[in-house]
Amino acid sequence: MPGALRFFLAFVVAASHLVGTDYAEYLGVYAVRGFFVLSAFAVTHALHETYAFDLKRFGVNRLLRLMPLYVVACGLTALAIACDPLEAARFMPRWGAHAGPTEILENLAILP
Repeated sequence: MPGALRFFLAFVVAASHLVGTDYAEYLGVYAVRGFFVLSAFAVTHALHETYAFDLKRFGVNRLLRLMPLYVVACGLTALAIACDPLEAARFMPRWGAHAGPTEILENLAILP
């Protein structure tokens, strides 16, 4: 059942992006919230079954799984910004040529 529900939610999110109406947009928002709920159940299940609620082991494992991809994404983003800084600044003003250390740190930490 969770696989079919995940497929349905993914379909709703994709359709909400493609259709472009307000009604479809609201359905997409609720589908994303459904993903959050399913993720919470999956994380709790993994914590219980695999890690016996050992948060340190779980945290280290998650960090080792997610950090390499995060570093690659940051590198590709930096490369895209370096290749076309004007377009990058038009897309996201904080990525402009005059970004200081504070803006760079906020971008790397994914802070608003």
